Amino acid sequence: MILWIAELLRGLNFFGLSYLEWVGLLVTLIALGYYLPLYLYDVYIVLIAPALKRGLNLRKMGKWAVVTGATDGIGKAYAEEIARLGINIVLISRSQQKLATVSNEIENTFGVITRTIAVDFTEGVTVYDKIERELQGLEIGILVNNVGIWYPYVDYFTDLPYARKHSQDMIYCNVIPVTFLTHLVLPQMVGRRRGVIINVGGLTGAIPVPFISMYSATKVFVERFSESLAMEYKRQGITIQVVLPGYVATKMARVSKPSVMTPSPTLYVQKALKTVGIEDRTAVYIPHRLALKGFEWGYLFFKTITGGIMYERYSTMREISKRRREAKFRRITIQEEQPLTEL
Repeated sequence: MILWIAELLRGLNFFGLSYLEWVGLLVTLIALGYYLPLYLYDVYIVLIAPALKRGLNLRKMGKWAVVTGATDGIGKAYAEEIARLGINIVLISRSQQKLATVSNEIENTFGVITRTIAVDFTEGVTVYDKIERELQGLEIGILVNNVGIWYPYVDYFTDLPYARKHSQDMIYCNVIPVTFLTHLVLPQMVGRRRGVIINVGGLTGAIPVPFISMYSATKVFVERFSESLAMEYKRQGITIQVVLPGYVATKMARVSKPSVMTPSPTLYVQKALKTVGIEDRTAVYIPHRLALKGFEWGYLFFKTITGGIMYERYSTMREISKRRREAKFRRITIQEEQPLTEL
């Protein structure tokens, strides 16, 4: 019966095309209808819209910007590039010494006013009373939630040093500031019907990642929170964007030199600010955009294979990290065992 139906179908002919040719044509048209608009939209937002300066005029958002994690890496780059626009900056970080250094650099270079707030976010919710007092009376048009912590090294969830304390610190640093600082500044933005909140997530939140499970999960929170809030407040004139960087040449990423795949923080942020008002969710840098597409499509269509690849990659990173720690421990042990030489 099945063979008879197949033979019958092979004999069908419409407008000079067999049924298989019609199926192929239909699949091609569906694929073109779905993917071509997506491709053209990507070309527009990546190349055309920034070139035409379709993004927001950040100078009109307010007199002040608040940046967390502002003394290094991406946070410092955001502070500098926003200050370049003539906007005053509130710098929030842990070290008062570093804050003073960056504050002087920004004021001398860009001629804006800066304020500094030294807090350790791992201390928990008590730090926000101090931040709220320091921000009192400021017209805040931009908030950059960048602060976050990484691992001393990648390992199994419970095998990390002080695993429970580190998990708690990661929530205090990577999740709560995004939430609580948004609570602090959003009401005044809504009152003026303008403002920008930029939350820094990461590519590791795009799919599950073994051996960095807590970090990956915190980045998922940042991404979903930002996207939901963007839909919630868009009609009230508030732009909320989540940025998903891959590796950038920062101390946190342990990458010292920029490359094609790992841009400098300054280059990354310069490109990122051009997307504000164009994209609510963006990986910004073209290699990072391609990596994001690869992660998402790979996990959607080849979940088991993609999960296996991620496991092997981070398992290898774990082994390399373990060998380095062991080698460092041996060097320290040898140095301690060497006899003192009399002068």
